[in-house]
This record gives sequence, C-alpha cells and structure tokens, in this order.
Amino acid sequence: MLAEKELIEFHHMNLMVISIVVAVFASYVAVNLLSRITVHNTKRDKWLLFLSSIVMGGGIWTMHFVDMLSLYLNTQVTYDMSLVILSFILSVTSSAFSFWIVEGAQHRKHSMMISSMVLGAGIVGMH
Repeated sequence: MLAEKELIEFHHMNLMVISIVVAVFASYVAVNLLSRITVHNTKRDKWLLFLSSIVMGGGIWTMHFVDMLSLYLNTQVTYDMSLVILSFILSVTSSAFSFWIVEGAQHRKHSMMISSMVLGAGIVGMH
C-alpha cells in the first residue's frame, strides 16, 4: 500500500502584493491610453487601442502568473510553455475585443456589460 503524501500549500505574500500592484498599474495605464482615443478611425487611435489591449491583457496575465508563482506546493510544479503563451494571447485578445466593444459603442450601458463579460470570459479562459 502506497503512503499518500499530504499536499501542503501556502502563498508568498510578497509576490501576491506585487501581483496586485502590477494589476492596478496596468489597469490605470490601459484606461489612460483608452481615454486618449478621440475619433475612433485614425491610425493613432487604432494604435492606442492596440497598446491599451496589450497593457491590460499583459497586466492580467502577469498578475495571474505571478500569483501562480507565489503559490508554494510541496511537490514539483511545471509549466507547459505553449499553454503559457496561449493564455497570454487569450488575455490580450479578450482585452482588445472588450475595449473595441466599449469604444465602438460610445459607452452605452449594454456595451459596458457585454465588454465586461468578454473580458471576464478571457480571464476564465486563461485558467
């Protein structure tokens, strides 16, 4: 009979705090970039939407990944690089689509709800 090893876990609080700071900072920068969009169809505005999507998606992904690194388990943990990259792409893509919905609909209430669901689905998809 094999002895079962108890799985012990705890979080490194310093890394958790860093992940929160990264998320807040990335959100602030992304929203600040979005607020600079004016006409919606100029090259500059498209770049601002693109950059804000990378900042927000990257911030979400970084927060999640740093939180995963903060989790200590008494067993070996490995990461599949293709899934790590895919989760980053999904985070940035859902951010881009979410921002595109909000900016295209001129901040109507229903577009904010749909945009939030798209961003939430992207976060869930990262898992």
